[in-house]
Amino acid sequence: MADIIRCDSNPSEFLVWKYPNSNPEFGSQIIVQETQKVILLSSGELVGTLDPGTYPIESPNIPFFKKLLPGGSNSIPYDIWFITTTTSTDYKWGTANPIDVFDKTYQLSLPIGAHGSIRLNIHDFQSFFKQIIGTRSLYSPHELRTFVQPYIHRVVSQIISDVASVQQSILQISSQTNIISQKCCEKVILDLKKFGLSADEFFVEGISLISDDPSFVEIKKTLDEAAKTRVQAKADADKIRIKGDAISANMDTYKIDRSFDVLETAAKNEGGAAGSFIGAGLGLGAGMNLGNVMADQQNQNNNLDNNLDFKERLKNIKELLDQGLITNEDYENKKSEILRDI
Repeated sequence: MADIIRCDSNPSEFLVWKYPNSNPEFGSQIIVQETQKVILLSSGELVGTLDPGTYPIESPNIPFFKKLLPGGSNSIPYDIWFITTTTSTDYKWGTANPIDVFDKTYQLSLPIGAHGSIRLNIHDFQSFFKQIIGTRSLYSPHELRTFVQPYIHRVVSQIISDVASVQQSILQISSQTNIISQKCCEKVILDLKKFGLSADEFFVEGISLISDDPSFVEIKKTLDEAAKTRVQAKADADKIRIKGDAISANMDTYKIDRSFDVLETAAKNEGGAAGSFIGAGLGLGAGMNLGNVMADQQNQNNNLDNNLDFKERLKNIKELLDQGLITNEDYENKKSEILRDI
């Protein structure tokens, strides 16, 4: 009885499908849809392929049929396989297990994960059917993806380890993504070629440390603390620099202030000889002693008054007088000197 030989399965559910009757009779028709291709196998050997179209088995447009038919036979003794050409073979892949890579900077192994995509094609049907399909009658895209995953994982693990071995720290390995993609693609093509598969495209789309791994968590904590320390150190350095600039800009005033601080502290120290002496001096003749200090300071810093506005200078010596740190005579002399400079 003549058959209509066709495949109406959903293209997303099959990659290859075997027509169940391996001895179709003359008069049967093979219908190959636009999204399909048919291959014919005889005892595992490729006989030929059929592109989209309708093929009556007795038609002369399939000349290789006659070569296979034994004398007096009224059927075709080979297998008919349908292959879908629209099912996407652009597969996403990811490393199933972490790749342990040794980091030279931190002297420990850190786990790395990678993911990407690969576009596969069947370029050698005979090898593909012999080594992958075997006795199956149906093979899905999911099964092909599962088949190639271990080969991808092995190649990616090896290439990443090789590249990381020349890196000072694997924290920068993501910058080598393009190089790793190229090396992986070359190796994957070689590994899959023997199965009749070709990898038209292979991409490593991301490489990253496994964020919840204890080793990485500890390193991240250390890096965070180091970053905080650097920020604090810079802030402290800026404070010291700003204070130093301020002191340098007003060095003379700063020295006078410090002299007053020393005199006041010593005067309050009743237990020491110096304290008793200076304390007495403050009570009896602080103006004379302080005048000497200011005279010495004036000799060391001839440009002090020139750097201050005369109003500020008058204000400063008035504050010294009000605080009892200089005498009226010192104040009048200094005021006259300032006014002469105007």
